[in-house]
Amino acid sequence: MQRFSLLHDRLTVERSLIRDAYSQFLNIDIQASSGIIDIIGDAKNGTKATTQTEKDLNMYQLLTKNVNTEKFIDANIIAGIPLPDVHYHQHHFLNSAFYQINLGFSLSINNQVLATNPVAQTYVRKETKMGLYSIYSHGSSTEQQITLYQMIRSDLSSEISYTALSADGKFFDFNSLTQEQKHIAVDWKWIKRDKNHRTELSVSELALLKQSDVKTKFGTGPLFHAAHFVTYDQNKYSLIPFAGFHYREHYRITNGLYLGVTYKGNDRLPVKATFKMDNQFMALMPTLDMKYFRFSYSFKNPYRNPQDDFWVAAMHQIDIGIPFP
Repeated sequence: MQRFSLLHDRLTVERSLIRDAYSQFLNIDIQASSGIIDIIGDAKNGTKATTQTEKDLNMYQLLTKNVNTEKFIDANIIAGIPLPDVHYHQHHFLNSAFYQINLGFSLSINNQVLATNPVAQTYVRKETKMGLYSIYSHGSSTEQQITLYQMIRSDLSSEISYTALSADGKFFDFNSLTQEQKHIAVDWKWIKRDKNHRTELSVSELALLKQSDVKTKFGTGPLFHAAHFVTYDQNKYSLIPFAGFHYREHYRITNGLYLGVTYKGNDRLPVKATFKMDNQFMALMPTLDMKYFRFSYSFKNPYRNPQDDFWVAAMHQIDIGIPFP
């Protein structure tokens, strides 16, 4: 679960570098490790053998082939509706309502307990959010973004042997997530602009009111994030170097450090490309960013391997959005 939290929070930060989450009619975003679809498919096909012995052997060979590897997948869908803006003197509120669903899964295969008996350690999580989002500005130099919503979260950690996997060929099943943790939460972001500098401070998923007694392995600890951006404008493009960190109780703050740079074209060339680097991955995120449509493809390559005794694969991400006009 700790590793899932780090990978998911890194992805959350990278998504924020590409777009504003709740200022769009629709957003579909999927990130997956290379090879994860093959492993899931091979496990399913392995159960088609005629005898139980053959099924067990297929699963044993599958886990042995992928021993000491890590895989990750995260799917996110957001639907939003703009609400009437509110203006009073120099106070401005841009409002919207949204619904969000996030599905995540991490898989690590190891034989650390017994070299001849590899096992699959899995973590699966389902999360929904529904609420209101508002951008508040007073003047031109500061901005606050406030999101109030109900969060419903359920998760499950499992350790699966090759014999258990041979029963149905499933590493995870979202239908098994029946225990739901419910609470009211808030996100808050503060943005300060000064000439060509921009500073952002935020706290996300801060629990305000518990609505159920269910506890998840992920818990309710908030995500903290801070970043600073500097814009260098040229005639036909802008360069925006940045640095920041994010932190949640599941990992060390050093794992949340990152830096990078964004290249942004002018109005006639609606493209931008962001390069981001943390202490394990390098990410390249080219984006087509038009008024009514946005498309981004991201490639994350691990420059350190192994990581925590596991061989980590490259990751691919596709982000498609229809922003508010």
